[in-house]
Amino acid sequence: MTVREVGVLAIGAGPANLALAVAIEESGSPELAAGTLLLEQSPDIKWQRDLLMPWARSQVSFLKDLVTLRNPSSRFTFLNFLHEQGRLDEFVNLGTFHPYRWEFSDYLQWVATSL
Repeated sequence: MTVREVGVLAIGAGPANLALAVAIEESGSPELAAGTLLLEQSPDIKWQRDLLMPWARSQVSFLKDLVTLRNPSSRFTFLNFLHEQGRLDEFVNLGTFHPYRWEFSDYLQWVATSL
């Protein structure tokens, strides 16, 4: 067992804790970021793992991602994720504010690996 003192301990890599981790990362305090630990029991991040049918859409607008309302210019926005994955044009042409659930799950995984 490793003993580590932390300032912030977040258990579970769900949307709330990922949003917290991004806010800490963007806070401008390297000490706070270094003293933060996010624990997840699964080897990967899947948002609502059992509800990722290919046709299922989120009921929430992509504008309510982890950061846009707090910091629209963040590199962690859903739109930046789509851009980096080469999927922005496809999403924009869907004509909806509601992404597929699997796509939002991919976004959360991307954020977790980008921190």
